[in-house]
Amino acid sequence: CAAGGGRTTYLIVMEDGRLKVMAEAMMDQEVSCINLDPWEEGAAPSDAMEVDEPSSLGRSAIVSVGMWNDNTVRMLELDRGLAEVLRIDLGGDTQARSVLMVSLGGKPMILVGLGDGQLVSYVAHVTTSGDEPPRISVSTRKKVSVGTQSIELSPFQSAQGKTCIFLACDRPTIAYSSNGKLLYSNVNLSHEVNHACPFRSDLFPDGLALAGESTLLIGTVDDIQKLHITTRRLGQGPRRIVHHAWSRVFAVACTCTDGLGDDFETANVIIFLDDTTFEEVHRINLEPFELVLSMLSCNLSPHYEQSSMKEENNSYILVGTAFAYPDEDEPKAGRILVYRSSSMNEDSSSSSRRNIRLVTEAPTRGAVYSMCSFQGGSILATVNSKTKLYRWNENDDVAELKVECGHDGNILSLNVKSRGDTAIVGDLMRSVSVLEYSKAGPALEEVARDHNLNWTTAVEILEDDVYVGAENYQNIFTLKRDVGARTDEARGRLRTQGEYYLDELVNKFLRGSLVMQAADTDGARGDLVLGSQSLFVTADGMIGALFGLGREDCAFFGAVERAVASEVPCVGNIDHSEYRSYSVGYGVARPSTGFVDGDLVESFLDLDRQQMEAVVAHMNANRAWYHLWANPNVEELKNKVLTVEEVLTKVEEISRLH
Repeated sequence: CAAGGGRTTYLIVMEDGRLKVMAEAMMDQEVSCINLDPWEEGAAPSDAMEVDEPSSLGRSAIVSVGMWNDNTVRMLELDRGLAEVLRIDLGGDTQARSVLMVSLGGKPMILVGLGDGQLVSYVAHVTTSGDEPPRISVSTRKKVSVGTQSIELSPFQSAQGKTCIFLACDRPTIAYSSNGKLLYSNVNLSHEVNHACPFRSDLFPDGLALAGESTLLIGTVDDIQKLHITTRRLGQGPRRIVHHAWSRVFAVACTCTDGLGDDFETANVIIFLDDTTFEEVHRINLEPFELVLSMLSCNLSPHYEQSSMKEENNSYILVGTAFAYPDEDEPKAGRILVYRSSSMNEDSSSSSRRNIRLVTEAPTRGAVYSMCSFQGGSILATVNSKTKLYRWNENDDVAELKVECGHDGNILSLNVKSRGDTAIVGDLMRSVSVLEYSKAGPALEEVARDHNLNWTTAVEILEDDVYVGAENYQNIFTLKRDVGARTDEARGRLRTQGEYYLDELVNKFLRGSLVMQAADTDGARGDLVLGSQSLFVTADGMIGALFGLGREDCAFFGAVERAVASEVPCVGNIDHSEYRSYSVGYGVARPSTGFVDGDLVESFLDLDRQQMEAVVAHMNANRAWYHLWANPNVEELKNKVLTVEEVLTKVEEISRLH
């Protein structure tokens, strides 16, 4: 125990229940936190609440003590009168508020929760020799930002017998080990947790007791995973989905078929589901032969960027449709339907109901294949071969979508995405074109185009003047617009930056990430330069992630990719570079450029030690893991020899980002 003035006392409980002082030490400053948990795997934590069960706490030979003034953690040996055996300098200017000695995945670790919501972790190395005192050293320091308030660390055992750590703070999180990596998973709590401890009883064999400012919650933790999936059976085929944050509903467009053989009818409906309970709150039947091709949730206020939260009622759900009559080769008519959904506060009669009403509709001369939000509360919609800009107009309580301008220069415009005053359009046969909005006209003007004949299935804007696309030969490619070129011809041509054979047909790109970014604040993560972060989904049901990398990181992970492909046998002895070659059809392919295979890079984590050493030796022999033109310390890197631990750290850090 730790008392005021830095006094630390080692006490044991005698058989008769009396406390006996075994050792006492006077620290040179106040103690901020203390931990006596043993490093043995699966030992019961010292703060476990056991109801009607005997204690099974193991004995530790070391106590860890966090200090207030010098931001250190000191390791003291119990059997030598609390003699200091190691002092760990945490760095920075924030004190340790919680310290924990724990074994995760068979690896002894020291975790330190800081007062600013950051978690520092170390791998501990303990060596003993006969009667000599244990020698302790630490390595692999990592720091991640979990929240903004101080962290309290509480170990517990999951239902599967795995040791996990509950991080109690303003953003409750669970830390656990998987394949030798320390991973983090969000906890579905909407309030801050100040304290947590295991709670075991006959009723709650694997329970947790969580205390907030004014609440006490007892619950269990489900199987910990980075992606949680909930299934809601609709009984019909879903085609499109959109989330409306203002009313907290999902709008799902479905196709249902009644009858058998030639006597069947196809109907199309829009089902609105509560985004928490997934209960159906409303259903809208569409016209016969009307298909939903696109959906969009957006705010149509022209001053949305400067608007207050009270103007969120300008948020609408837009549905783009097409009338697919059997005797027409191509749809000649469609609609843009504008729906407004009330929030739960507006419709207080029932928490499971929403008031969904049709505000207006805009007829179109063709199928509305894609829609996206644009500047000033407007939207862009691709209708057959045209791209049109619509603005919201309200006069005398009559609201309507009116066409302001458009662009016609494609064969079949399937996708549109925007960023600022710029938009890109993915055409079925003519690849990608870039449009800019001009207020002088007003007009949508084509400023650049990819002249390759890619049959585009999906597009996205990664960064300013950098775009990604997918096409029907299961490839993905990146394009760059050279706005600083000297000639109009060069400025109007999109240059291909990367080509990669994915072996999956991509039908959607989306900017964002699936996981909370527990951002590292120093070490390898601090050196990892990330650009864009995007997701993609495929026709076969795969969800993937695209990360933009800096030159140095691209060179490093490219070297890991080549080394793993060279040193680790592939299934079927298929050459990796040949497999990922960009397919152009008719058995012709080009070498992949501008992409790194993340799955192959992260397979390094699953290798045994001997294979890891072979991969790192290949990287050191090749010397292509650093970028000569981007790194100022070229001469230093030329003489550097990579270690397995350094490569593991880099690969682990990037694997946590998805």
